[in-house]
Amino acid sequence: MRTIMQRGILKSELGTNPVNPRQQLSVRRDVLEAFDKQFVSLNALCQQYDSSGAGMAQALHNCGVRPAFLPDHSVVRIYERGAVLRVERKVEGIMCHRELGKTRGLRTSPRAEPSRGLGRC
Repeated sequence: MRTIMQRGILKSELGTNPVNPRQQLSVRRDVLEAFDKQFVSLNALCQQYDSSGAGMAQALHNCGVRPAFLPDHSVVRIYERGAVLRVERKVEGIMCHRELGKTRGLRTSPRAEPSRGLGRC
């Protein structure tokens, strides 16, 4: 996050820490909420699918979705939420196909409520 704040991708402000007299970068809550509406991290997608980072990144790549930006020397990948949502069915199909190959069954009950946004098998 520090890299994207320093690059100005996520607007931050230099201020004094209220606990100690050190200067630090901080992000206002409204700025962070706006960023969260526009972007989603690979880690968040992995949690939704209970998937590995490599598997999810490959599924997104196969669907033509690339990271919005890749900070130098960082393994954190952040994607435009809209781009991910446009291919969500394809990604679900890829992830379900992989899971079915491993377990020969669905991860959740067919009667389970679908999750909001990107779902699970």
